Amino acid sequence: MSRHSRWQGPILPHMSGIQTTVVFAWLKCGTIYQASQRRGPGTHFGVFNCIACQTQVYAWNGVYDFLDWQVGFSLRAGDADAALRKKS
Repeated sequence: MSRHSRWQGPILPHMSGIQTTVVFAWLKCGTIYQASQRRGPGTHFGVFNCIACQTQVYAWNGVYDFLDWQVGFSLRAGDADAALRKKS
C-alpha cells in the first residue's frame, strides 16, 4: 500500500483496458472516496476536490484517468452528506 501525506490508496497491477476501483481515504476531513481508474491512450490529467472541505484530494497526469468519483462515507458523521445536499 502506498502512503502519501494526504491520502492513501492501493497500488494495484494494471493492464490496458482494465478498469479498477480505487479507494481514497481523505484524512484531512475523514471522507472516503472511490473512483474508477482506467488506462487509455494518450495523456490524461485532472484534479478532484473534496466536496466536504473543498481541498484537493488527488491530481493526476499520465496514462491513467480517474472517473466516476463517488463518496463512500465520511468518518465524521454528516459532513459529506451535507455537502452533497448543498450541491443538489
